[in-house]
Amino acid sequence: MVISSIDIGSNTILLLIAEYNAQEQTVKTLYNEYRVPRISKNLKTNLMISNEKVSEMWNVLYDYNAIIKEYKCDITLVAATNALRIAKNGKQIADNIRTEFGWDTKIINGEDEARLSFVGTIQSQVNNAKYSVIDIGGGSTEIICGSRSKIDFTKSFKVGTVSLFEKFINTNPPMQSEINAIENELLNYFDSLKDNSCSSTELIAVAGTPTTLSCMKQGLKIFNEDLVDKSELTLDEIIQFTSILSVWNSTQILNEYGDVVKGREDVLLTGCLILKAVMEIMKKEKLMVSSKGLRYGVIIDYINSLYGENIDLKLL
Repeated sequence: MVISSIDIGSNTILLLIAEYNAQEQTVKTLYNEYRVPRISKNLKTNLMISNEKVSEMWNVLYDYNAIIKEYKCDITLVAATNALRIAKNGKQIADNIRTEFGWDTKIINGEDEARLSFVGTIQSQVNNAKYSVIDIGGGSTEIICGSRSKIDFTKSFKVGTVSLFEKFINTNPPMQSEINAIENELLNYFDSLKDNSCSSTELIAVAGTPTTLSCMKQGLKIFNEDLVDKSELTLDEIIQFTSILSVWNSTQILNEYGDVVKGREDVLLTGCLILKAVMEIMKKEKLMVSSKGLRYGVIIDYINSLYGENIDLKLL
């Protein structure tokens, strides 16, 4: 069975096409793609996704639909997150997607987003050890800890790379006072992580901020999943990137790091600040980067719903 999943986020829209082999209990990645339309741009102004951004979203989805048809997918699962959750026209957009393409389209809540991101991230780990996963989105950040068999803690924080950027940063590059205000905001948001049971677990970071930072660390101008997935970032490296991104404008960042940062060059700093805050509060000196996450969790969850919970699937 060939399954496609689409993750409609605040900043990115991601496509995964994978083949499930029931006999071998494997999920093999056939195709991965991401685009950066930033549908949440100025969303907080009137809680509406603008006509311009809706149009950009449709262009991405029509492109994805052609790819899905090429791979002869049996089903397409769409998970929409924070942007459609909070937008007044979010439900209508989801209904229109369902009508236009016939895809199984859901606006998922923060708790489900956290759970699915966790499932998609730790499925590729070889043991049943406990992990903490941080998923930094454009409009929200999810933190989950547990193992394959049991989730011990999950929380969706209403703070993301785009929402922080739009709330605090008005100059390019940002002023130190703007950065200080963000750091103070994050201390308040993540205060509940102090002395949390998650502190004793290995930290895995998923989504565009850590994967892009990994590319930057390795000198990659084009995203390479084989080199990024399960790579490592240290707190010192994230602090160094924060220092660089704090003083460069978005054009300098794009010119220096190339296509791998395109669409994120202005919000990479806020993503770094989120990672830095969480690592410092949880007292982590390093983390593992994962290129998996929500879109993988959606497919794994669907397979479990068909054949029984907690199948020991192997990701290929």
